[in-house]
Amino acid sequence: MRDRLSQLAQAWRQTAQSDPRMPLRVGLAAGGTLVLFVVLGIVTGWWFLHIVGVLAALTVAIIVFGRGVQSAQFTQIEGQPGAAAAVLNVMRGQWFVQPAVAFSKKQDFVHRVIGRCGIVLVGEGSPARVKQLLSREKSRMAKLAGGDVPVHTMVVGTREGDVALDKLQVELNKLKRELSKTEVPKLERRIKSMDRDLPMPKGYIPNPGKKMR
Repeated sequence: MRDRLSQLAQAWRQTAQSDPRMPLRVGLAAGGTLVLFVVLGIVTGWWFLHIVGVLAALTVAIIVFGRGVQSAQFTQIEGQPGAAAAVLNVMRGQWFVQPAVAFSKKQDFVHRVIGRCGIVLVGEGSPARVKQLLSREKSRMAKLAGGDVPVHTMVVGTREGDVALDKLQVELNKLKRELSKTEVPKLERRIKSMDRDLPMPKGYIPNPGKKMR
């Protein structure tokens, strides 16, 4: 318990340093929730709503704080080679992520994600080089997966048409579901069996794991 509280305190300090407005947002969200329940309790005469309000305020504060921590962590890794892989690796749900299935010597990457939407190739790096990597990898995936499996492409960045790093998970979850829950792992195993001879990139790919969770 003490270790958990220490971790929360450290996360609070680090997030507040990178986002000074975070404590204000947490306070306003929690305070507004508490006031709402108190007013409802007074109007209705249901005094137990005051207790419910305290619990609801704590829940809202935790949610807002969690989002602030995640946003701060995205900011810290943004621009680093392989930052998209770090975000993909902590996605929740039925997603199979394979980082750096294609890459260049100048640290341009294409990461593969397999889910209910089919196959998603996520590129990051120089626009021209990433476009070539994505084109080659999309052709390869189309041959391996067959015509019934859609292959999507995304580019992470700040240019027009790119997907912002902190919006990457949202954009993936927006894609239409084309496969059943049983088809996804079968597709992942079939595709992954073709990756055994792929070379691994040298260099740093951030993988925060527990830190980002």
